[in-house]
Amino acid sequence: MDTDSVWTMAYVNRANHPGTEMWTFSSLEMWPLIDGYEQASQKPHMDPWKLFVPFPSDVCQLAIRQLIAILSGIPTNSGDDETTPLEQGENPNSPCIKAGNVHTRLASLLAQTSVILKSSPPYGKYLFRTGNDTTISLRDSGEGSGLPPGLRWDLIKPSDYAEVMAQNQLIRSTSTLDRLKGVAIRQDNTPSAEGRSRLAAFGFAGEDGSVRTLHVDPDFRRMGLAKAVVQRIMSLGFCSPPRNGPFAANGKVQEEHEGRHSLAFCGVLESNEGSIRTFKAIGGTWAWDVFWLWLDLHEAKKAHKFQ
Repeated sequence: MDTDSVWTMAYVNRANHPGTEMWTFSSLEMWPLIDGYEQASQKPHMDPWKLFVPFPSDVCQLAIRQLIAILSGIPTNSGDDETTPLEQGENPNSPCIKAGNVHTRLASLLAQTSVILKSSPPYGKYLFRTGNDTTISLRDSGEGSGLPPGLRWDLIKPSDYAEVMAQNQLIRSTSTLDRLKGVAIRQDNTPSAEGRSRLAAFGFAGEDGSVRTLHVDPDFRRMGLAKAVVQRIMSLGFCSPPRNGPFAANGKVQEEHEGRHSLAFCGVLESNEGSIRTFKAIGGTWAWDVFWLWLDLHEAKKAHKFQ
């Protein structure tokens, strides 16, 4: 790769605050290409602060400058000189922005600058085919639902949002949940104090077609419910490539791939052994790591002035 092949782009939506506000992509992520990922060596959870980026120095420096240029162009409010950008990050349009699904290579490049305020642990990115033979089409609740007796399929309701957010560190607003497509498994005839049936398991498909927020109540684990939730999400088409919105492919690409089994993906913490087993059971393979990064836009503006 040479400098002529380096490009960087980002989708920024500060209205999504306090959720993920920025998604980045660089041509550096495409090497090696995704084809043949199933045979890739399994080396998950590398530390991006120690990662060797397999590109010449001029390529890396150009990619850094492109990232800084993008960050420097994001408007912010005036801020408060008595608080840090991270503390101000509680407010919309603050000088702190949350970037999500940041590829290890980009995180390692940003780590060479002063813009990272905080980082999440690494999330392993697992890829799997939506048409994998291990995926079955689960029918509606009731007889033949594929669930153990006493459990039924349902949707996530607004009354469930507090419980869902309590189980996930990255979803911080009900508006985020309003945009996600989710499925739930409930226990019959066991209303909670709020009058709703108890959630045994749940999961969502993100706006980008990813599987996220997969959770099984401790009392219902080792029953295959996590796998059932993922299969349900896929059978309903929630993991299909988005046809509308910022993550949608253009019409020509959609037409070329019509009828093919697309790649779905998820991000799993290294410590979440149960979810890792679940995604491996449906053919998932680790491909790379991603991070959520809290970035200082004021530092980016300063750095851009000296480029």
